[in-house]
Amino acid sequence: GSAQASFACTLTAVSAGTVSVSTATFSATNVNTGGAVAVAANLAGTVEVLVQSPPLLRLIGLQASRTALSSGQTLQATLTASNAGGATANITRARLVFAGSQLTAGPQPVSVNLAAGQQTTFTFTVGTVGVGNTDITSAVLAATDSNSGRAVPISPPALTPVTVTVVSPPGFKIKTIVASK
Repeated sequence: GSAQASFACTLTAVSAGTVSVSTATFSATNVNTGGAVAVAANLAGTVEVLVQSPPLLRLIGLQASRTALSSGQTLQATLTASNAGGATANITRARLVFAGSQLTAGPQPVSVNLAAGQQTTFTFTVGTVGVGNTDITSAVLAATDSNSGRAVPISPPALTPVTVTVVSPPGFKIKTIVASK
């Protein structure tokens, strides 16, 4: 008689590129006699496997819609990120980093699949919580490699910080009211 079986194996990539898997070597032993069994030729076709380098996220731009505002107002900050790696990065969260305590913007849950060579922009609504100067210095992104599921690091940012000045809202006092008939 004859039998057919399927086998699975794990291959570990050592560099990016295309790999052709075309042959496999098997040996078999007859469990009844202990003797070697002839294995027919490999009839499977060639499998092409694309090995991608991991994603490489870079923060490439940081802007604010305005740099002076009164306490209680908001501004829009935009962050631009790019993927200089090979695989797609699945970005799930973005958060601004501040030097100072006059501004606030919570982390944003996002769902962005950033392919190799592409860029994307995140927009944050930034609120005020005090009076003074605060720098928007950078951002933190949470992302995974679409191929391996591993966390993706962000290359050191080369962003120019944006300084935002928050002042007290303008006010006035009425000193005297004169009534006339």
